[in-house]
Amino acid sequence: MPPLDPDHADLPHLLLHPPDAPDRRWAGAVLCQVLERRGHVDYRHEDRLGGGAAVALATLGALVRVVEGGERELMLRALLMAPWEAVRRASGLPVTPAQAVETLVAAAPAEVVDAALRAMIFEGRESLAAYAKAAVFPEQRAVEGFEIEIGAATARRLGVSPQRLVIDRMEMAIAGYGRAKWGANLRPAVPAWLALAAPDERGERVRALIERVKAADGEDSGAFVALGLADWAGTEVAHPGAEAVLALVLAGRSGALRKGGVDLAAAMGRWAVLERVAGEDADAAVRKRAAKQLAARK
Repeated sequence: MPPLDPDHADLPHLLLHPPDAPDRRWAGAVLCQVLERRGHVDYRHEDRLGGGAAVALATLGALVRVVEGGERELMLRALLMAPWEAVRRASGLPVTPAQAVETLVAAAPAEVVDAALRAMIFEGRESLAAYAKAAVFPEQRAVEGFEIEIGAATARRLGVSPQRLVIDRMEMAIAGYGRAKWGANLRPAVPAWLALAAPDERGERVRALIERVKAADGEDSGAFVALGLADWAGTEVAHPGAEAVLALVLAGRSGALRKGGVDLAAAMGRWAVLERVAGEDADAAVRKRAAKQLAARK
């Protein structure tokens, strides 16, 4: 199957059918499509995209590797905040948020990834605004169909001079990226960002993430950051910050978050904590999870 036109194909198909040699111009066109459609794909019932994860992930990494400088920064940040879970559910593309984040993190230098993850976690899509007027992907900015000619008659009615307006497609696309649900990407992003820190800086990052969760005041984004912290602490149970993370997630509003706290408590061997949760938590599912962990302890 030949490469697909980014202006007429959605993200899953573009990832599954890339050109033989992806280049910068093609990557820019794909980025514009992602930004303009906000990662949206039409729901498919009969035409589900089963398989192809390896190809899709290879293409995803290539989109970042074939660009450089500010273009790579924008590409990485935009793809980190694409709604991968929604894409998976709507199209059947077998790429999870964790797989997408892992692939993107591996596709760029550590310092670029570190800055992108920090911006993603603490600023969200507002971090893309700096690229709206930057000198990135110029061939995507003034394209056919994005021009308005104001003739003499119209100009007189409007009280302006006759002129030709060129609409910056990339600027409009970035401004309209909107609020598609990409919060699930934060969960794998948090451990990835912590892994990039020097050992003596990790504690400071954990504290900053805890404050990020508290500032979110129950918003979904805060819950996903907290779950990411719990995932990290489960592999770093000896780290001093693990105790603070355990307290954070067990105090969470959602049962899903407290279930993550139950699993973390088990990994840390906090059996007294689990006994308390099994007897006192308001959510029956959380109590059941704690009882199961207690029964499974060795």
